[in-house]
Amino acid sequence: MEKALNRWCFENFINYRSLRHARDVHRALATGQSVQMHPSSVLFRTKPDCVIFNELVRTTQNYVKNLTRIDPLWLAELAPQYYATED
Repeated sequence: MEKALNRWCFENFINYRSLRHARDVHRALATGQSVQMHPSSVLFRTKPDCVIFNELVRTTQNYVKNLTRIDPLWLAELAPQYYATED
């Protein structure tokens, strides 16, 4: 499976490691694993209601980096197939 995925990425000019990392992030979140903001983040000492992130760093804990605070209502508006607002 991995060889086929690697070959497909090569044929379609996609970085295999980036795709594999995205898959790992999806798996971590889909299984409900907890993540923490990385200490280098400017949001580290804050408690935003909702964030989006670009990088998952796995050490002894799962850290998210390259994140930004967003309005939770945006999720229901931009991705209603995944999120809904409570009335």
